[in-house]
Amino acid sequence: MGEDGCEIQYPEVVHRSQICCPVPVSISDGGWKFVNFISLAFPTEDKVAPPRSFMRMFGSVIPEWFIYKTKDNGIFGGHYEFLERKLSGMRRVCEVLRLVDFSLLELMVFTYDGGRVFKLNLFDGHNVEIGLDVNVVVSGSLASTLRQCLHFKIEVMPSHMLRYCHGVCVPTQFQRLTASWKKKDKIRVYRGGMSWEFEIRKRRPGNQTAIHGGWIEFRQEIELKKIPRDFVRKYGSRLEDSLLLKFRNGYEIAVVCKNERGSLLGVFSIFEDFGLEGGEMLLFEYNGVRDFNVFVMGKDLTEIIYPNIVHFTQNRRPRTVSMRNGGLKYVHFVKEEEPLYDEFEPPFSFKERCGMLQGYHTFLFSNGKKTVGQYNHENGKYQGLAKICSILGLQNFGKFNLVLFSYEEMYVTTVSVFDDHFLEVFLPGTPLSSGK
Repeated sequence: MGEDGCEIQYPEVVHRSQICCPVPVSISDGGWKFVNFISLAFPTEDKVAPPRSFMRMFGSVIPEWFIYKTKDNGIFGGHYEFLERKLSGMRRVCEVLRLVDFSLLELMVFTYDGGRVFKLNLFDGHNVEIGLDVNVVVSGSLASTLRQCLHFKIEVMPSHMLRYCHGVCVPTQFQRLTASWKKKDKIRVYRGGMSWEFEIRKRRPGNQTAIHGGWIEFRQEIELKKIPRDFVRKYGSRLEDSLLLKFRNGYEIAVVCKNERGSLLGVFSIFEDFGLEGGEMLLFEYNGVRDFNVFVMGKDLTEIIYPNIVHFTQNRRPRTVSMRNGGLKYVHFVKEEEPLYDEFEPPFSFKERCGMLQGYHTFLFSNGKKTVGQYNHENGKYQGLAKICSILGLQNFGKFNLVLFSYEEMYVTTVSVFDDHFLEVFLPGTPLSSGK
């Protein structure tokens, strides 16, 4: 099994002591396996996400409805959730075992036959395979190998999302776990290959346990991709339950839109496919009908060099991305201590990819206003934004959060401004300027 949990592509080799040729390996010869390790933080209840490498090979042939077949020939119905790219139906197995979820087990092994059957094997805390004999599970020799549950759950309240959150209490129902923590302690929580360190403190009376340090960093990195509330209020009625995110390289992915929460579900594979590590930005452009065009801004604040890929569900070739067919974007964050006024320096990565920049340049704003600026080759900075501030009656760009520059051919840059919620603001004089 490979690092991602999927069975590897076997090399065509035999041991040097063997006098024979390698045997071709295919799904018809025993099926293809992947493993699902049980996470204590997110125990499997009904759905399982197969590894990316497995889905690349078989995602297009898995039927919508299939069956799970267990070691003792038990049969359970399963369903392929296409939009989420997950296999569902595991809850029935839990019911047979009289388990709330699979957190007491160690791992599952799925063997796909290429048709409508997934063979399912379950392993205990000592990595020993078990059957579906409920008596063995709840009272037999397996009981001593089941893992002690080491997780806790927190209901996130509005106060936990404030800019300065002074602590998040761990519910008393998990006191059996928190009793093992010191008065001042540190713990580490995991999700896949990511981890976060929390500083733990216990308060009197009652030794109430609370998370102090690390919570803000955790919530910023783990939170679902949310659509700004003002956007949902204005355009939410147009958004369907499922929509496409379209990237410049031709990569398209279907995601689920939860309008009531303003969240997009199913975006995690984007980070894997594009090799994003954290710190990048996704810029969403609503096409006014249903879908979103998405641009990826790198850690260097410049649009990334897009990989030559499409989603594994697409039957097409990637598009070539160049400055001629869409330009190049970069962003500038507006700082309170140094608000943008007239002069600014574009990222070094932008200047490096553009080569020689022209001395004179036109800035085009969302309200149709234009201003001519110039590029100073000595200090590497643009000048000329003060004119638009004068036209709009602004002292500077301090009322905005960031400015997006879209460099086009013919030395024209389109300028867009965004508020503190990362929602575009239409400048006065725009037909849409009465809202956002």
